[in-house]
Amino acid sequence: MKKIIEVLCPILILSSYLKIISSIGAASIFMIRRWSMLKPLSIVFVDEFIDCLAVAFIAFILSILVAYKHRTFPSFLFIFLSILSIASSILTFYQYSMSLSLILGFLVSIYMTLVKREITLALIFRWLLVLLIILEVLGFSGWLLYLLHGGVNPYTEPIPLQDLEAKIVYSLSPLTPVIMTIFMLSTFLIVVTKPLKPIEESRPAEQLGRVKAFLEDVAEKMNENADRYYPWNLVLLSSSLILPVLAVFLLYSPIVNPSNMTVGVDIVYYVNYLNQVRDSSENSLEILSNMLSRDRPLTLLIIYSISILSSLDFKTVSIYLPVILSPLLIFSIYYLASRLFKDKLYSSLTCFLTATGPFTTASLYGGFLANWLGLSLAYLSLAILIKSTEQNSVRLLTASILLSILSHLAHPVPWNFLILATILAAALLAFRRHNDRRILKLIVTFIVVNILYDFLKTRVLSFSGATVVAQSIISTELSINNMVNFWPINVFMTYFHVGGAFNFPPTYFSALIGMILFSLVKQFKLDILKMWVVAGLPLYLLGPDYVQARTLQNIPVDLFASAGFLVISDYLSVRDKFSPIFFIVFIYLLYLNNLLRFTVNLPF
Repeated sequence: MKKIIEVLCPILILSSYLKIISSIGAASIFMIRRWSMLKPLSIVFVDEFIDCLAVAFIAFILSILVAYKHRTFPSFLFIFLSILSIASSILTFYQYSMSLSLILGFLVSIYMTLVKREITLALIFRWLLVLLIILEVLGFSGWLLYLLHGGVNPYTEPIPLQDLEAKIVYSLSPLTPVIMTIFMLSTFLIVVTKPLKPIEESRPAEQLGRVKAFLEDVAEKMNENADRYYPWNLVLLSSSLILPVLAVFLLYSPIVNPSNMTVGVDIVYYVNYLNQVRDSSENSLEILSNMLSRDRPLTLLIIYSISILSSLDFKTVSIYLPVILSPLLIFSIYYLASRLFKDKLYSSLTCFLTATGPFTTASLYGGFLANWLGLSLAYLSLAILIKSTEQNSVRLLTASILLSILSHLAHPVPWNFLILATILAAALLAFRRHNDRRILKLIVTFIVVNILYDFLKTRVLSFSGATVVAQSIISTELSINNMVNFWPINVFMTYFHVGGAFNFPPTYFSALIGMILFSLVKQFKLDILKMWVVAGLPLYLLGPDYVQARTLQNIPVDLFASAGFLVISDYLSVRDKFSPIFFIVFIYLLYLNNLLRFTVNLPF
């Protein structure tokens, strides 16, 4: 009987939640055939009456089981609430009925876990994860069937499997702008709230102490040379390399994109510019000179060179360039994550979140090739810079500087973030009492050489570059008026910019947890990442929607999100040995469906 209660509690909570968002007429914005649209979150399996009555009967059965086992006043109260829920369903008060069922589900869970202590919260959460995994599997099956049977519109009635999964994810999307903004402000919020400690030896102080001790223990485990869940490390890393490449080919497959429409606005700009330069230049030297005068010559040169060597036109090369860029970014992310923490699961999970999360979907939608390349080189430069400070190596410092210069040549924005974050982290290190002067000298050398290079390119040679782009953005895009209208701008950016790619709540929930974990670890290498977020804050608060979006695109959100997911996984592992595995499976399927949802919906 106890096992039945364990299973019925999460079933009741999840089913009543789904019916509540359906019955209240809630709607959310998500992408349908390239366009972000407001779609009702109506979830009807048979019809509204039968669905709600079935959920109410689940509540009734659960309350009967609890009353039979305990025969206490609360258990009979549960029966009364379930009867009210059934009556409300019969009278077609669906919203009231499902609210009662949801409340009953939580009350029974609390009663059995905290009052009677016969069931643990971890076991209830385990079964909730199993239910969510089933829904994610159904969503994946829906996309698979969609691709195998002629590409029928995936958002038509009756509700297909992938639509059900999407509605569950996007039912949380009203919280996305809020959590996203809290994450961007989190460094300052942590500093401001740090002095606000509860009274010593009070219950809140004890609970806060336990949370802090647990997070410190998680950070310590991540710093150990661990190889936990080894098969999943391989699955996550191999998926990170394979899935984005498959997504690129899928974008231009006849089933998904029968008209062979170009996906990505920036790709059109690259093609037009390269055609113009080729047609107007008399020789290769002039072509090179024209490219070097631009703010992203390395990206343009790569597209041009591949086109010449392969005899493919600029459009084809640009379309399929992510097949090279994505593995390069994954390599950079993995190497950087492995320099931050020794836990291989952290590195592999970070790669997977990047490969299937908002960064890749936004990059595919916008065709942000230069940003993709520039960020890959910036992350690799940072990873080698961290290694140079650990080994006091001038050789590694030189390699880091060269990669940062290549990042500057690929795209100026990631370079700006890298240098500004390094400057802020170096300032933070300089003001610490027990700073390492050796590290500080290496960092200052890195910064000075990069700034001198940019000065040479932009001020001496009068070419476009990072500081010129930064100056242009600050003078033309940032304004107090944008800050006054921050909320509507941010909401528009979240739901509509690049097809709403950033509207993926799990990433920012977990990133916020990861930021809290990072704040407890006083290490220079983590300070750079925290300062990277701080560097983007003025752009995020003062910029228009596309500047906000590019800020999120150039912040290592997934490095924080991966740490946040591992915090949850470690919390579950203390209480149940199966829940962490179920949790990883759930995250895998959740992000896989996110990539499929965007890939299949991008072209017309």
